[in-house]
Amino acid sequence: MLDPNLPAIPNPVLQPDTFGFAMATVTWPVFTGGRIRAARHAAQAGIDAAAAGLDVVRDGLLLDLVARYHGLRIAREAADVQAGVVGSLQRHLRNAEALEREGQIARADRMRAEVALAQAEASLQQRRHAADLAEAALASLLESDDDALDPVTPLAELPPLPELARLQDEAARTHPLLRQLDALIAQAAQGVRAARAEYAPTIVFAGAYELESHQLPELIPEWTAGITMRLPLFDGGARRAKVSAAGALHDEAVAARREADDRIRLLVRERRLAGDDALRRVDVARRTVALAGESLRMQRLAFAEGEARSIDVVDAENALALARLGLLAARYDHALGWAGAMLAAGRRGAVERAFSNGPDRGNDDD
Repeated sequence: MLDPNLPAIPNPVLQPDTFGFAMATVTWPVFTGGRIRAARHAAQAGIDAAAAGLDVVRDGLLLDLVARYHGLRIAREAADVQAGVVGSLQRHLRNAEALEREGQIARADRMRAEVALAQAEASLQQRRHAADLAEAALASLLESDDDALDPVTPLAELPPLPELARLQDEAARTHPLLRQLDALIAQAAQGVRAARAEYAPTIVFAGAYELESHQLPELIPEWTAGITMRLPLFDGGARRAKVSAAGALHDEAVAARREADDRIRLLVRERRLAGDDALRRVDVARRTVALAGESLRMQRLAFAEGEARSIDVVDAENALALARLGLLAARYDHALGWAGAMLAAGRRGAVERAFSNGPDRGNDDD
């Protein structure tokens, strides 16, 4: 028999076999040692690196477009020069045949004119094939099915390039490859920060609220809240390994950036010197064209008067053609060197204007 002084035992509540509940829970890391901030900054650095990488591709495509577009124009102009040589030698052959009939020149002189004409016609065929290949290359770049591309924009006279030191300094600040590597360095630095944050505790706020329940005892609370802290005391060196690996990635990115800076400066120097050399060749070629044209005129007059040989006229004709072709090649090389140096210095806008609407005269890229 129970002691009557003991308190009464309440009726027991048995838990039914079927029950259920719905709860809304929330967790909020209030302190992670900087890992979340590092992840956010690393993501932004990744976006910057991708944007800079896109600029690298754009600059490469623009330089390729300049090369192929004006390469087609130069190839067609070279074919026109060679066609002019063929036409001139055809006239020369007719004159030689007339002079041979009159007995003023020997048969060998007329035959030299025929040989020179045949060689010029073969060269014309080669020039036309080169122009066809240049057109196919441009169509491939533009992904065009047009069988007759017509590059109407001429190769305009380009403004002088800035000083070499200035171009190199601008390239060091604005070249997209260097900007991409800077972003990767920043991303790697955030990786180091996140790895070091593994040594800090993680503090998380957690809360729950009962939305609905079915056949549960009323002793279960409708809402709960609390704070948890996690700090691994021993991980077998995993955190130290993560910090070491992240530091190695950062050092690798810094070394790559240093190497790229040297390569970009050398690239700017090479393109600037190539452009300057081509510009000097342009000046020499223009004077050579003028001299070769005068020489051809004099040889034609001398041949008509019987004072020069047919081979002298042919040589003068070829010399003028070579001078004209050399001028075209020098102008093309100068354009590529100019565009390459300006792109390396981050002046894409100046290149786009110079090769679309003529020479750039503005100062907005200075």
